[in-house]
Amino acid sequence: MKDALDAFSKLIDLLPVLRQAAIYDARDQKTTRKAINYVQHFKFKFEKSYSATPEEQIMSSFNTMCDEVIKVLRDKALDEEIRHHD
Repeated sequence: MKDALDAFSKLIDLLPVLRQAAIYDARDQKTTRKAINYVQHFKFKFEKSYSATPEEQIMSSFNTMCDEVIKVLRDKALDEEIRHHD
């Protein structure tokens, strides 16, 4: 059990790094819309029989991270849009 807990703890600690890497990766796209579509492409699709197994929960966590990256991309695009109108 300790090995499993240690592995999950390392993954949790790595999530902010992965999130930031995903943001930088997505921003290489030419437009915000393309960046958002790019991130959405990686989200897991769930079957109707979703039962919240540990694997499905990890996949769901990844999808949540993708949603957070999309929010950051939208916020940055809106900030830039507002700056251009000033």
